[in-house]
This record gives sequence, structure tokens and C-alpha cells, in this order.
Amino acid sequence: MIPVWEIGIILVIAVLLHLFLNSVVDALASKVKGHPIKKAALEALKKPLPLYLWLVAIVITTNAFSQRFLDYPLIPDSKMWLKATFWLFFAWFLFRWKSGAIKNHPFQEKTSRDLLDKTLTVLILFITLVSILDVTGQSMATLVAFGGVSGLAIAFASQQVIANFFGGLMIYLTKPFTIGDWVKLPEKDVEGHVEEIGWYMTLIRTLDKRPLYVPNSAFSSLLVMTPSRMSHREILEMIGVRYEDFDKVPAILKDIREFLLSYPKIDKKEKIVTHLDKYEASSIDLRIQCYTKDTESVPFHDVKQAILIEIAKILTKHKAEMAFPTQVIHYKPND
Repeated sequence: MIPVWEIGIILVIAVLLHLFLNSVVDALASKVKGHPIKKAALEALKKPLPLYLWLVAIVITTNAFSQRFLDYPLIPDSKMWLKATFWLFFAWFLFRWKSGAIKNHPFQEKTSRDLLDKTLTVLILFITLVSILDVTGQSMATLVAFGGVSGLAIAFASQQVIANFFGGLMIYLTKPFTIGDWVKLPEKDVEGHVEEIGWYMTLIRTLDKRPLYVPNSAFSSLLVMTPSRMSHREILEMIGVRYEDFDKVPAILKDIREFLLSYPKIDKKEKIVTHLDKYEASSIDLRIQCYTKDTESVPFHDVKQAILIEIAKILTKHKAEMAFPTQVIHYKPND
């Protein structure tokens, strides 16, 4: 049989297998709609499987053609290289499967999804590397020996990389914050929301919407506040009342306390403080302290605004006024 017919038969077989496998994958995918992981696996097969099939066909036809006309194969050790490329295509399939399965899985928090994604990525790369070394006849001992010789030099050159890597790992394990959390670094005057926790650095979107990249190793030595995890949010206000309204202060405090006890947004299990706090130069200061269950910024300020407006109404009800800085000059004319 002439080489042209050999090549033609191989290519026809490849086309038929391509069409057959695609139809089988589509048929199976339609039957597993309620299984996101199985569906993701079938969707992941659609590109790597036919492309590897075509690679095998091209390698076989190329070697058949060159063997007939040149008396030697253009691709020596084709079986070994096909086995090695199989693992590359298999890794491609695993990456596609991982991405599809993680995307469709209903994770409760983004950090768990991110950790699983990164862990599976490292695992796939390791399995692929070991498999290719085994197929190509390379010894793992050689790689380990090379790593031992060069490891010391690399360690000195990449101390920060290693520190940040383990810093990121500790963030995933201890979870002082997760993706989406509102964090505050008091020592660096940094405040914002965590958008990404990488292996090397963490992306924080500051309150003015600027991206800030913080090396992961920094979190081992910095104080980290996570305001988004607080159970309550404090409302603390000092209300200054005129000295002329001193006799009205007890009734004002009583009405404010009754309002706070009846207001549904205030947690009654936490302390509620409505006391005369101190005497200032131009005012009698009333301390108003309570806690709301709304911790998000907008709902919290809505509650705070409602309370402040009600306090102003209570002062008006008692015909009292808020104090402002004043100076009284007593003029005594000469006798």
C-alpha cells in the first residue's frame, strides 16, 4: 500500500474517532445535568481528547511517510514522546475539570474555593512532572540531587519568596481573614476589603478603591483587625446640653433610655448607657452608648442617624438646646 493511502486511512480513522468521541461525550453530558462534577469532567474532555487524538495521528503519519521515503523516522522515540505528551494533555484535562468543578460548586466562602484551587493546581503539576520524568527515563534521584546542590543557593536568594509562600499558607490555615472580609492594619494605616489571597501577596482594595498589595509575610508581624467579623457595632455619642437646661437633664436621659430600649435595631442584651458624663466649659455632656446588630456600613449609619434625630426631638420636647462654645462676660460698671 502506498504511503498516500496509509496517511489517508489514518486521517479518516482520526476524523471518525473525533466525531464519535464528541458525540459520546455530548450524549453523556446531557445525562448528568444534576451532577456538576461529572458534567465538568465531560466538558473538560472536549478539547484535550480530540487534540491528543490528532497529535497521535500526525506523529504516526509523519513517521510512516518519512520511513518510506527517507528510511528513518522524523520523530525518533515517538512512543516515548507520545506518552510524555499524553501526560501534558491529561494535565490540561485535569486543569479544565478542576476549573469547571470549582466554578459550579456552591462554596460557602471564597477562601475555601481559592485554597482548593491552589492545592489542586500544585498537586496536578507535581503528578505531571513525576509522570513525565518516569516516561522519559529521568530519575527522581537526579532531580533531588540537583535540588540539594542548588537548593542552598536558591534558599538564600529567595528568602522573601519562601516567607511569603508560607505566610500565604498560614493565612489559609488559620483564617485571620478570608476573601471579601473588611480588614484593618492599624500599624500601617491600611483599611479595605480583601479581594485575593495569593501565594506571594494579598490584594486589599482600600476604601478609596485603590488596589494595595501586601506581602503575605507581613501578616505574621502586623496586627490585623477584621471589622467585618464583629458581632455588634458600637454607637457612642457625647451630647452637649446647655447649663441653663441642667434641671431637664434627668428627664432627657430617661426619655433617651426608654427610646433605646424600645428601638428594635438596638441589642438589649448589650449595655445601654445614658448618663451625665462630665461638665465641660460650655456644656453638660451626656454619654449615649449602645450596640446595634447591623455591622455593615450603610445599615449601621442608618440606625445611628435615626437615633441622633430622635435625641434631637427629645431635646426639643423638653425645650432644651444643644450647647455650643460660648463665653459669658460679666460687666460691672465702676461705682
